[in-house]
Amino acid sequence: MRGDDDNYAELDALYQELFPGLVRWLRRKLQSSSVLAEDIAQDAFLIMFRRWPDIRNHPCLRAYLYTVAGHLVIDTLKERSRFFRGELPEQAGVEQEDPSDSHNVGLAVREAVEKLPARQREAVWLCYFYGFKQNEAATIMQIQRGAVGALLFQARARLGELLADQTGEG
Repeated sequence: MRGDDDNYAELDALYQELFPGLVRWLRRKLQSSSVLAEDIAQDAFLIMFRRWPDIRNHPCLRAYLYTVAGHLVIDTLKERSRFFRGELPEQAGVEQEDPSDSHNVGLAVREAVEKLPARQREAVWLCYFYGFKQNEAATIMQIQRGAVGALLFQARARLGELLADQTGEG
């Protein structure tokens, strides 16, 4: 076990050295808050941690890390774009009446998500914004997978109510 601790000590040193610069780079790339940049940076390091025994001798770990983070940015932006267009899972693929309204729909969805109870909001962010599977979100939230499904079900119902209230369709 001691050998593993030494291996991960190298990764910890790399984390201490590269994390601040990676977050700065992600903030510029995302033109976003440091919270999202830090989340993606953490995810990139988590991927490195999982693959550490296989990549620890990689010739350029910094390039590897930034490549992983870049892919995570693309995945995150795709997921957020889909969600901000108002495509909740049961609505995916349903064409909107006026495509010029997609920005307004995205803003309305974002505002509605912020009105959800904390646990529902966390489940929505993890599953719909960050793209985690329900079992992964359950591990992160330290709850059962079924509880994540229930939270998402409740969140979708509440979002439907909130969005209907905003459009006057309720």
